[in-house]
Amino acid sequence: MARKRSPKKLADIVNLYVKKKGYEKRLKEEKILTTWSEVTGATISANTQAVRFHDGTLFVSTKTPSWSHELTLIERDLVSKINKALGQKVVAQCRFSVGTLKKKNVIIHEEEKIEIVPVKIEMSDLQFIQDKDLREHFLIFIQNQKGLTLGKKKAGWVECPLCGNPFKPRENREFCSVCTQDSQYDLVVKVKELLSSYPWLNYTQVYAGVLGVSENSYWQARKELLYIWHKEINELTKQYLDNPVDFDVNYFFGLIDKYVMLNRQLTPDQLSLEVIQKNLSESTKGLYTLLSLSGE
Repeated sequence: MARKRSPKKLADIVNLYVKKKGYEKRLKEEKILTTWSEVTGATISANTQAVRFHDGTLFVSTKTPSWSHELTLIERDLVSKINKALGQKVVAQCRFSVGTLKKKNVIIHEEEKIEIVPVKIEMSDLQFIQDKDLREHFLIFIQNQKGLTLGKKKAGWVECPLCGNPFKPRENREFCSVCTQDSQYDLVVKVKELLSSYPWLNYTQVYAGVLGVSENSYWQARKELLYIWHKEINELTKQYLDNPVDFDVNYFFGLIDKYVMLNRQLTPDQLSLEVIQKNLSESTKGLYTLLSLSGE
């Protein structure tokens, strides 16, 4: 005699559906993006926008380079506030870059002309979500997502082979914009590794070693490396002034050489004391000259 299966709870069914369709992850990501505006306040929110979240990193677009620089200085505090608002440690770091700020409350790119097919989901189906605000937010979210997906398919959009989300077919475009950005960021990491060893390489030379990298990704890698090295040079300068004992002079010189070569796209044989000094702050310039003359 076949054993009767116990009926599944509706909450378990919805939970399974949510996980299977990937809505759980996307809801979590949307909540993180929304939290950015909530914790940063009106001024920062007006000049920035959280655009996506991937593998512990929150990517934020800013209006100007100065905003990117200023926010980097208080990154730890921002990460702490976001995680506190979320109630758990989700965001490990923030990455700031200059970009165009899109209109608020736009669900996904390229949707202005897409008809959202009406989809009805009963609130009673979501009773397993105890938080009332989150439940209402999720209801609107899943209705929009399902309706938008149906509308996109109706408009001839194709399914991304990586994430399954529909995207508008274009020439030479194999994946949706999110997956394309993720793949490009992987290439940014590779470009940074290459430039760390050969900082004078231009885009054409880098492309030969990192196939598929876009010119924007090349400049993004350069910008990130320049910021990291400039910050480290200033920290080393302060370290020497505070306590010159155990100071690694060779590493200090090597770091400055790489920074100047990357900043000016110069080969090692094109470096000179004059060129190097023009690219250093006053305190670092003084230390560099002092160590060079002393022969340390």
